[in-house]
Amino acid sequence: MEHELKLGLVDPETLPTLLDVLPAPEAIVEQANHYFVDDAGRLAATRTMLRVRESRRLDTVAPMTVVLTVKRRLEATNGYFVAEEDECDLDLTAWEAVRDGERDLGSLDAPPLNDLGLDSALRCHGVMRNTRHVIACEGFTLEVDRTELPGGRVDAEVEVETHDPEGARAVVKALADAAGVALFPQTTGKYARFRAAAG
Repeated sequence: MEHELKLGLVDPETLPTLLDVLPAPEAIVEQANHYFVDDAGRLAATRTMLRVRESRRLDTVAPMTVVLTVKRRLEATNGYFVAEEDECDLDLTAWEAVRDGERDLGSLDAPPLNDLGLDSALRCHGVMRNTRHVIACEGFTLEVDRTELPGGRVDAEVEVETHDPEGARAVVKALADAAGVALFPQTTGKYARFRAAAG
């Protein structure tokens, strides 16, 4: 189960201003989020997101990691999201064959796929790129994101995985207020915004 606070920046252009008042990041990660749908529409009907995320740290020479995630949102209140989440690492060579169109994602040995009950092929719905600053701050780990959506739109937000959303909200809001950066509680996740932007 995932519990996550998501606070968007009203003006994404103020992201550098917010980063300036936060502690130095522990990691800076470039992500490519590959979203998949099934031809029969079962994923959409069950409001299930299927994503393969390629992550590469920009501040080290660590190799790229690839993680498959299945997620179903259960609730979202005032920017606090609760979701069922199951994920596993993918073998890089096998994933590259899928990414290059040589294999179907469903042919991989990936446990999160087993419970989906899919009976049609999976295809990539699109790719969304994200740059993430991972920052330890006052007992919380902030994930500060700049997300490139279809059509040239850019979003910026702060995500915090926590069971103390109000404590995290207070910390982030105090820092943002001090920097003059306006925040708002997100009402939709990245995939929903990706789909809306992609039409």
